[in-house]
Amino acid sequence: MDDALRAYRIRMATKAELINRLEEITAQEDVETASEAVEGVKEAYEALVVAAQQQAALEHSSESTTTEEAPPGAEAVPIAMESAPLVDEEDKRFKQLLDAFNQRVNDIRRKRQKEEAEHLEAKRAIMEELKTLIAGEENIGNAFQRFADLQEQWKAIGPVPQQHYRDLQNDYSHLRDEFFYHIRICCYHLRHRANGNFDPLSWPQQTEGKHHAPSFDIELVFVVVRIDERHIGDAVR
Repeated sequence: MDDALRAYRIRMATKAELINRLEEITAQEDVETASEAVEGVKEAYEALVVAAQQQAALEHSSESTTTEEAPPGAEAVPIAMESAPLVDEEDKRFKQLLDAFNQRVNDIRRKRQKEEAEHLEAKRAIMEELKTLIAGEENIGNAFQRFADLQEQWKAIGPVPQQHYRDLQNDYSHLRDEFFYHIRICCYHLRHRANGNFDPLSWPQQTEGKHHAPSFDIELVFVVVRIDERHIGDAVR
């Protein structure tokens, strides 16, 4: 059915028809998709309530009219059904359906917020482990394998709160770049060693002023040299 026609039918519906429509919508599993339709039905029902109030005020005004002109009645103001007075069984049923749906929406949103907070902590933990890996692992084979494992864990984690997404991605990208910087250093020294002029003292060691060459897996390093980092970058997204 065309959206405009559906909206027209909702506006022209009776209370009973709107209750039936709300029952159909709130039975859907996808509450995010249903929310917009629920809001449309709710607005139509509230419009009926306002119209009934205006009609009642008009009738009361007519009954109380004397030879003098009665003062104009105040215009009825729409009230949200969540807090509106319930004047009949239809109002009670509509509010019951609406409250149940709103509770589902709130429960789902709270669950999502909790999951996103847990995802954020999990990704922050991976970043801390990556920092430790960059600072302390001397065996390039072990380092690269662990880095690959951390990337897979990162990609498997679900969404994080939107307000933290940009900073988190920027920080992870920086750590990824730092890791590959250390990989390039390893490859540079490996090439010098392969050429017979590798100087172990030239290797930048940060622990207690000691200088010694890291452990190399030669075949793995040559594989690393040929890696297209653009593919590795996909893990950031």
